[in-house]
Amino acid sequence: MLGLPLPLSVRSRLVVLVFGGTLLLACPPLAHAQQSLRVVTWNVSAYDTSATTTGRLTDFRTAIYGVNAANGLTMAPDVFIGQEFMSQAATTDFLTNVLNGAPGSPGDWAAAPFVATSGNGTGLAGESAFFYRTSKVQYLTTTTVNDVSQNFPVVNNNEQPRNTYRYDFQLNADTSQKFGAYSVHMKSSTGASNEARRQLEADRIRRNAQGIDTNGALAGGGLPSGYHYLVAGDFNIASSSETAYQTLTSGSYNGSSVGAFFDPIKTPGNWDINNNSFRFVHTQDPVSNMDSRFDQILLSPSLVDGTGTDYKGNSQLAYSTTTWNDPNHSYRAWGNDGTSWATGLTTTNNGMVGTAIATALKNSALSGGHLPVFLDINYTALTVPEPGTLALAVLGLGALVRRRRPSPQERGT
Repeated sequence: MLGLPLPLSVRSRLVVLVFGGTLLLACPPLAHAQQSLRVVTWNVSAYDTSATTTGRLTDFRTAIYGVNAANGLTMAPDVFIGQEFMSQAATTDFLTNVLNGAPGSPGDWAAAPFVATSGNGTGLAGESAFFYRTSKVQYLTTTTVNDVSQNFPVVNNNEQPRNTYRYDFQLNADTSQKFGAYSVHMKSSTGASNEARRQLEADRIRRNAQGIDTNGALAGGGLPSGYHYLVAGDFNIASSSETAYQTLTSGSYNGSSVGAFFDPIKTPGNWDINNNSFRFVHTQDPVSNMDSRFDQILLSPSLVDGTGTDYKGNSQLAYSTTTWNDPNHSYRAWGNDGTSWATGLTTTNNGMVGTAIATALKNSALSGGHLPVFLDINYTALTVPEPGTLALAVLGLGALVRRRRPSPQERGT
């Protein structure tokens, strides 16, 4: 006797088979469906709640959720790692009026708590912010990799200019897949002292990715073992040969190969100024002079090994130098169709995003601003198939059951 009737939700997930008078209940096996997570980073140019920013709201909405009718492309992120948010109010405004307020938005965005470097509720030169779609990922915690608050004012000294944060999250579809996302806005400008300050930040990120607590008594924990990780943001680095970049990407650092980052588009070099070889990956400045690859996303080894949860693309191949539409990569400098080297972003008939989105990107940036960068990460979601699709698979169990009900002749009756 089976007892009480099963609820419909349970009954719909069972297949009943009878073999030789034996009742078999087969629960459906988990099916594997590939999905992708789009990760975006964008320095949003001093986003606050002033009239200047309010005037850019429509442009941000169009840049993020506008669709290019010519090719169907849209940014439509799942995780958004931003720089230059000036306050908690600014973060809330972006969440409410841009990410959840844009036409075409799924309306499921949330934000990690805003943390201000100065500790007085403002972001000074701008802070990082982390936004995520609740239908895709679960936010876990924010770790301060280095807190420079006690060193203010950080002017003309050897400290990094802003805090570094690591945002931890996991996939809803597979909670074993956990990530640590480092957001950076490194010191700008050339010169030995500025490079030294970038190196200081890179060193802390690399050691934190090795699992080392880089914040001591201020409770900044190292990256937990087994996490995927990435670093995204405004690096302000002009060349892959700079010490800070080498610190992040070298095979061995601090006596260990752990914690290395990889450029998923395998495009090292001197990206800055007078080098149109990198015109498809430049991100700064869309207003007047596209000639720098300051904004990037670098990935952990586990995200470029070609197995499991992994970068959508071939990380062993360099990004194309002849077209923005590289079929080997999901990585994009959004809006850069390669026609804007050493000048402002091409808006009219922009080959990647069209006129409307390109214009919105340019208006969003302000002078000296940036284009967003994104990439996709493939992962396997575990799902339960509909009972109808399960029947044939479960009937395979019959091959293992050799008993059958005897005929009357066989029973002697």
